[in-house]
Amino acid sequence: MFIVDAKSLDEATRVRLLLHRLDAPSFEKYVNYILPQTPQEVKFDDAISTLKDLFGPQQSLFSTRYICLKLTKDPKDDFATYAGRVNRECAKFNINCNQYRRYATVKVVYQPINFQVDSASDLTVTYKKKTWQLMGEPELQTSLLIAHSASGDRIQLLGQRQCTYSFHDASAQGNSYVANTPSNLLGAEWIVKMGIYALMDCLPSTEPGQQAEINASIADQTSNNVAKQLQRDYPHAFSDKFGLYKMSSATLQPKPGAKPVFRPKRRVPYAAQHAVDKEFDRLESIGVISKVNYSDWAAPIIIVKKSNGSLRICAEFSTGLNDALNLHQYPLPLPEDIIATLNGGRYFTYIDLADAYLQINVDDQSRQLLTINTHRGLYQYNRLPFGMKSAPPFFNKSWTPHWPVFKE
Repeated sequence: MFIVDAKSLDEATRVRLLLHRLDAPSFEKYVNYILPQTPQEVKFDDAISTLKDLFGPQQSLFSTRYICLKLTKDPKDDFATYAGRVNRECAKFNINCNQYRRYATVKVVYQPINFQVDSASDLTVTYKKKTWQLMGEPELQTSLLIAHSASGDRIQLLGQRQCTYSFHDASAQGNSYVANTPSNLLGAEWIVKMGIYALMDCLPSTEPGQQAEINASIADQTSNNVAKQLQRDYPHAFSDKFGLYKMSSATLQPKPGAKPVFRPKRRVPYAAQHAVDKEFDRLESIGVISKVNYSDWAAPIIIVKKSNGSLRICAEFSTGLNDALNLHQYPLPLPEDIIATLNGGRYFTYIDLADAYLQINVDDQSRQLLTINTHRGLYQYNRLPFGMKSAPPFFNKSWTPHWPVFKE
């Protein structure tokens, strides 16, 4: 409306009409923000920019994309409503087709030329007005080929030239074609001869100026070689030995006047009994649990099948112990907090600790509270178990001091 319908109005009037749409609290916020200027002194474009900063979306792009990827269909919505919601969120995703283009700097007759890597193109084409002239306008041979773009439009080839080209350590000879294309295209033949297919993920997505030879040296080592090298350099990190966090131990605080709760064991299905016994033997051998003969406290167990097919033994402390404990107070990170720390990052990975909670030690006085009643008798946990309400804050408190090391 302000760009078209109010185009004939002077700037001061357009600013006044724009600010008239604000409610009293929003207008006061705007006026205080632009001080020492007054609303009459701010130009229309500047007012628009300021209002976007104040009242526009406050989420980072990373967070916006995360929310979009977490979309699920509400049972009460029909598919048309759901599709509209998906379209709305995807519009905020800020992704376009150019983001997935890849560029490489190839030396053609010792002259570095920036090419867009196009594996769908059969020909390697250079742009006449810039590239061909930059190379000194070498003599061209007539080409009898008829070329078409992806959209089916005819591409007028001005000629061809056999030349030597190289990328990193690879060198080959082939035909380069000259045309009035918008950019230089690196075709399939050259891509194959120089081994660029294996480096696609390492190539820069911005044109030009980024030397792909730098990235190519990274890709010389295959992922298997890198993994083997890391295993040699850090054998303790890849050891099968179960880990133990030695910096601190977890301490449980029962509520004043809390009465012990002893729950009976639960039956284990016969079909799963062998696998459950095997898991008990493993946990006992690595010191996670210990056999005991007596306890005032006891919780039953539940068996959870993990995604890799193995079993996890969890104590169901919700049957009594959790209500009798004071919650260990330590803030847990919100998704927004985690996303904010990742915003602007370029390389991402994740660390999956094996039986993470069980790597935290529990002090001697608290262990008697962590007793489980099983088909094999009573066991007590020596490590922080799953299902105990203070386990997440305990673990997060232990992990947080080491997090900056991984962010660097």
